[in-house]
Amino acid sequence: IPLLVEEAHAAVTTRRANTAAIVFFVGLLNLLGAIFGNLMIISPLLKNGEVAGGIIPGPGGGIIEPRSAVDENPRFPNYLKHGEASLIAGMNGWGYGYYMTYFLFLEEADPGCGLVDLDDVYSRYQQLSSIEVLLSTGLRRSAVVRHLVGEWRRELEVSLHCLLSVEEGNMLGDTLNMFVSLANTRLDITGT
Repeated sequence: IPLLVEEAHAAVTTRRANTAAIVFFVGLLNLLGAIFGNLMIISPLLKNGEVAGGIIPGPGGGIIEPRSAVDENPRFPNYLKHGEASLIAGMNGWGYGYYMTYFLFLEEADPGCGLVDLDDVYSRYQQLSSIEVLLSTGLRRSAVVRHLVGEWRRELEVSLHCLLSVEEGNMLGDTLNMFVSLANTRLDITGT
């Protein structure tokens, strides 16, 4: 069982790390697209040898001349018009919904449980290491041992839930079920 826990932990960790790398890369591409979209609006473009405005040209077809701060139609200090500034703000607000969702749902590669949790459960149920020895002492009845096996199984389900609830942990779950079935069958056969 410890070997299966280790294999399931490694498989889940690898899958989650690969998924996180892919999601991060796609989110990074979306973020770079938003950054370069902003740069295309802000930066002046050369058009027929003349410096032109951003993607949305001004009324004169070029960069708006700076005006004083007390003018009736104030401009931003970088000569952008209010419409271009609103476009940049709108693109960032709209694009935020595209690239931030990729970064929001990144998962840690470690599933959160493993051999340490298995050892904790094993330390509480040391008497189940050998059902034959447990029954041969005569101190335990089969109903008590059956109850102990059931408790052991429930505690393993709780402590190893992060491995048993994913596809990579199916073999581990099947092995635990097989152990419980074998223990209960042995208890039925011995009839103690």
